[in-house]
Amino acid sequence: MRPHGKTINRAHFEGITVSARIVGTVTASRWGASTVVLAFALAGIFGNASAAMDGGLYLADETVCNRPTPAEMRWLDAPAWSNFVEFIRVCKVTRAKNAAPAVLLFSVWADELYAKTPAGSATVAMPRPMLFSPTGRKLGELPANFPADPPSELQIAFREWRGGMPQEIALCIRTPTASGDQALPSLKYSANLRQYRQLSVLPSTPIGDCHAR
Repeated sequence: MRPHGKTINRAHFEGITVSARIVGTVTASRWGASTVVLAFALAGIFGNASAAMDGGLYLADETVCNRPTPAEMRWLDAPAWSNFVEFIRVCKVTRAKNAAPAVLLFSVWADELYAKTPAGSATVAMPRPMLFSPTGRKLGELPANFPADPPSELQIAFREWRGGMPQEIALCIRTPTASGDQALPSLKYSANLRQYRQLSVLPSTPIGDCHAR
């Protein structure tokens, strides 16, 4: 059975406060100069986002997440994503105001999907979120759905920026269930492979109070 969709309340994670309809306002504050965090609140109406900067941390300029363009849709594996076209969003990750995005994150927004799926329907496996360069080069994939797979949410921190690219993507699954939050091994950027690869060990510095099980 599919999980019930839920609204993710206003949240504050590692310097980024986000509220949205689906994406509303993004305010960055300086907790760590090399970290950018994505954590979105879902409220059911997709719209543009505005961003305010304090300390040089930006998620994106003007729009954070929107529907992908037809050209961007062609980067995705058509069979795996074809049943979710209406619910695919692409999020732009950039560190400075007016800078070109460093990474584009494509994912199925599960809350929107479940809100339009009849109760009692069978759960459909969603494709893993994909990371691309702005030119369409595949950079890797995330191990869990973003921004949420109710009742869990995936929190992401882009860290160790060098040469305009985040060298580490830290991950935390936030969940209200009895199992509690779970830190996941980070993704590290390989300059040789020009891709992100997930490590086999947990990060020495987790996101906020996220912990390993």
